[in-house]
Amino acid sequence: MVGRGVAPGTCGELVQGVTSAGEHVNVACPIAVYATVEARVAPAEVTRVTGVGAERTKMVLAARRTLSCLQAPPHQIHLDHASELQVGKGLGSSTADITATVRAVAAGLGRPVDPGQIAAIATSIEASDGTMFPGVDAMARDTGRIVRRFGWAPRFVITMVVPPTTLDTGSVEVSGKVGLAAEYDAMLDRLELAAEARDARAFAVEATRSAAMNQAVVPNANHALLVAMLPGFAALGVVVGHTGTVAGLLFAADEDGSGAAAAAAVELRRVLPDSTRVEVVRTPPDAAPADAGQARRSRR
Repeated sequence: MVGRGVAPGTCGELVQGVTSAGEHVNVACPIAVYATVEARVAPAEVTRVTGVGAERTKMVLAARRTLSCLQAPPHQIHLDHASELQVGKGLGSSTADITATVRAVAAGLGRPVDPGQIAAIATSIEASDGTMFPGVDAMARDTGRIVRRFGWAPRFVITMVVPPTTLDTGSVEVSGKVGLAAEYDAMLDRLELAAEARDARAFAVEATRSAAMNQAVVPNANHALLVAMLPGFAALGVVVGHTGTVAGLLFAADEDGSGAAAAAAVELRRVLPDSTRVEVVRTPPDAAPADAGQARRSRR
């Protein structure tokens, strides 16, 4: 069987911080930019994973741990991988690769896999965001536990700025956020109220607040520029990769927002170096596309 898995990346996080319970939480900002994996699986005496290079060891681990999670016997697994997401920018490329791999292997086995299982596998490999879950929730990045389930996801058009610089996201020291736990607790409380009210603007306000707080931990070179552009382009807020270099302006997901996002992109391309990529993206209809895990019969 051949299984196919798809997973979205992120334009950083709407909120990232440490709660009073000591959990480091991510509220991801998923974007309709994807990683895709096809997994050709066949029974074998010993599990072997082929098709990806040494730079994709996390995908190999994900494939092996999917078999373990699903209590499947050894298999030969060949992975074909494609991704629109750059590495080391805060675009959630590793989590997308891992999630797409788990979905592909599970689909190839003809076995269901739920977001909680994917989160457990992902966080056993590295700190992860919550894009394997539908919608937008606050997930503990180290355990995959859903800390706050909002039950509603804001939709945005985003003018995304991706500089040429990269950052080893796993090396970022975030212990300084522990002293701000009460503020992060309050932010999550406000996001719950925003979700109840279906208020995307309120989510953008908290994203802007979290981005500003993060400047003391991982300064984003384009943060001040984007904040200065907020009123002139009627943007709802600023979002950043809290452990990356990506940043963006959040706009309403309607015709006016799309026009303003496009105008902001023109201005940013004018003032930023050519080496900085500026593009307009959208949050996906949900964090897991409808074809996230599909299987088809092998022709071989």
